[in-house]
This record gives sequence, structure tokens and C-alpha cells, in this order.
Amino acid sequence: MDKHFLAALKRGDEDAHTKAFNLHSINVYNWAFNILKDNDEANDIVQEVFAAFWRDRESINITTTVKGYLTGMAKFKALDVLRAKKKQGNQPLESGETLPAEQSPNNDMESKDSLEFVRAAVNKIPSEKHKDAFILVHIDGRNYKEAAQKMGISVPVIRVYVSRAIQFLRPILQNSLLILLWFQLN
Repeated sequence: MDKHFLAALKRGDEDAHTKAFNLHSINVYNWAFNILKDNDEANDIVQEVFAAFWRDRESINITTTVKGYLTGMAKFKALDVLRAKKKQGNQPLESGETLPAEQSPNNDMESKDSLEFVRAAVNKIPSEKHKDAFILVHIDGRNYKEAAQKMGISVPVIRVYVSRAIQFLRPILQNSLLILLWFQLN
């Protein structure tokens, strides 16, 4: 199965990528979570692993199984996250943390202030991949397929990235219901 699957993946078959995600994402998550002990970071590792798997599909040379390859990637990416945390000595923003008061919008803010507030909130998205995906879809107005091609990932992965960005923005923009609704509907 792995040989035919890899051939389909290398041809750019998104269904093969989706099948790999459906079959192996739980194992990848478990590896990442066991190392990081953090649900959000483990989910980010899952997305990074499958994004890299899609992006590098043409040059992949798997000598074990697909599952072994993907869980190995998860292990190394999770260890990289731990090393980076230790080196930086800082933690990312908690999902409930809000922007400083000087960046909070007034109830009757004008569109210019709204745009600046949204830009400040988007710049706070901790994952560059999630931020880039959000900007491509909701700021630049690209559809998911175009954004996925631009980032070199599959459409299901870009959808997850955008969803994670919106999850991060939701508590920050909670007082700006109209802005949040616009992002949800577009």
C-alpha cells in the first residue's frame, strides 16, 4: 500500500494526502503531545508535519513505513519546539490574553481604527504559518486553493491554519463582534 500511496502523493494527489492525514494524524499528535504536554502545540506539530509532507512530497524517500516517517517527523519537530522554548526562555501568548488597553477598540470605533486594531491582533498570532494563511485568505482575499498553492500545502491544511488563527483572534476581537463575524463569514 505504501508504494502506491507514495506514487499518488508524489503526483500531487490531494486525496492521498488527506488519506494519510486521516490515518496517521492521531499517531503524530500522540507523539507530539507526549513530548510537549501541550494540546495546542501538539496540534500545531500535526499541521506542520502534514504541511511538510505535502510540500516535500516529490523528494520524499521513505525507508520505513509512512506512519514511521510521519511520527519520526513529529518527534523531531516537537523536540525542536522544546529546544526553541528553552533557548528563548519565553512562552507564547495564552489564548485568553488580550491586547494592551491602548490597542483595545472603542465601541464606536471608526473603520481606520478598526483596521489598525485588526492588524495589531493579527500580528499577535503566535504561529507564522497560521498568520500567513489567515492573511492570504481574509486580508488578501484569496480562496483556500490559491492560498494553499502559495504556501505549498494542501487545502485541508490551509483550512486548519485559518481556523486556528480565528480561534486565536476570537478572544482578542470579542468586543468587536462585527469584525469577528466578518472573518467567520468570509
